Amino acid sequence: MRHKDQILITVSLSALVWALRWVLLGLQPVWGDGHVYVAMAAGAEGSPPWSFHILTPRLAVLLSGRDPVAGFFGIAGLSFILASAATVAMLGVGSLRMAPRERLLGAALFMAVYPGVAMFRAYFLVDSLSYALLAVACAAVVHRRDGLLALVTLVGIFNRETAFFVAPVWLFLNIGEVPPVRIAIRSARVFGPAVAAYILLHHTPLFFGHYPAHLNYLRFDVMHALWKGNLSWLGTENIIYGLGICVFLSYGPVWLLASYGYYQSLFVLRDGTRRLMLALGTLALPTGLALSVVDWRRGFQPLFPAVIVSSVLGLRAITCDLPKADWYLGAFGTVLAANFTTEAWWSVKISVPVGISMSVWFCLIMFILLRKQFVIQCHCVTSAELGASEQRHS
Repeated sequence: MRHKDQILITVSLSALVWALRWVLLGLQPVWGDGHVYVAMAAGAEGSPPWSFHILTPRLAVLLSGRDPVAGFFGIAGLSFILASAATVAMLGVGSLRMAPRERLLGAALFMAVYPGVAMFRAYFLVDSLSYALLAVACAAVVHRRDGLLALVTLVGIFNRETAFFVAPVWLFLNIGEVPPVRIAIRSARVFGPAVAAYILLHHTPLFFGHYPAHLNYLRFDVMHALWKGNLSWLGTENIIYGLGICVFLSYGPVWLLASYGYYQSLFVLRDGTRRLMLALGTLALPTGLALSVVDWRRGFQPLFPAVIVSSVLGLRAITCDLPKADWYLGAFGTVLAANFTTEAWWSVKISVPVGISMSVWFCLIMFILLRKQFVIQCHCVTSAELGASEQRHS
């Protein structure tokens, strides 16, 4: 299957998934920070840090006129499709040696985990476009398209600061391949326009007509206030339990597959895969720093490029030496389990869908592993019998 055909299938499938969610769940009510962004689209300036996230609100007005909510929904839908297609493109890099079905699985996993589901459930936030652009940026990095990366980062900085999260990925892939002076020059070309745009947005009257107020995230009192505000959204007084639920539900069973896939990439697979996965793993650096000031329910979304790639590698490792049917069984079960655990955020009782989906998924994975053990034993017995037969004939 040609790469263009895979992209076309992904675009069609993601559009279908979006339409089905719309039909089955309806347009979700605006909540949380969404009220701030809808007000910004209606003409209000907003307070920092939301006031600097201007791209999605202004596009929403441009697309829908008097109904900014419809504009937000349309932008989120297009972002969902774009991020799914960019995930397939990222998985198409040569060093990963992904089969077409594995690339399509990556797109399906994105649609099922929190970053994809939240694009529909929380379409009124700026997250949708931010993470679609991050997916495009990661695809540009792994395919060494610096021009596209520079453009996406420049556009993304007007939507959210996560546009810069791709910088350590780019640096890791380039360090050691070219001299430091050339890296400095190339990094200035790639990220310089976005840095200049960030300074103009935050420290000049160019976009607001006056010098905007802004927060100093390095001040302890600011960090403390944001942290306390984010804890209020956990819905429980048990902070450790609440934060743990945030971590788990962001990717559900995909975390486990991703951990195994990451282990495989570091200690089993060849150097090209190892270097790429280490590079994508550097997304954890800015993500971890941001967790001190962002809502943990949404805070792990920037990790999705690394999590999805490593989870596809994990399923490949688990089902190697088995028929394709086992791979399809594991892929289908993981996508369903991931979607059910993610949707649990919006359930009255989180434990019920999580418990059912994870139990079924664990049973499925155990079945595949037992089959693999059986196949290996049969292969060893057959090899021993063939060896004994050859000795008798000789």
